[in-house]
Amino acid sequence: MRSRHIYILLSSLVHLALGVYIRLRPHKVQKVLQISGSALLTAASLLLLYAFVVETYELHGFSSFSRYGLYLSLAGVGLHLFGGLEIPRRRR
Repeated sequence: MRSRHIYILLSSLVHLALGVYIRLRPHKVQKVLQISGSALLTAASLLLLYAFVVETYELHGFSSFSRYGLYLSLAGVGLHLFGGLEIPRRRR
């Protein structure tokens, strides 16, 4: 129980930071990356909440739920990173 609540806090802070700064990009590929990243982050949050309950109260130990939730968070942030990068314009 010592670390699992911190994972939920991490997920919440990632959502707050993205909520403050996100601007959907006009290019379709970038927009898809950003929306996919948000979907992964939402799934990660749900998985971390589930891991908190199951690992703390039912299993009384560690399982892979927290690990996969953190991996999904990393993947979601990575997709937002690549989706949010500026694409240089061609000079005419």
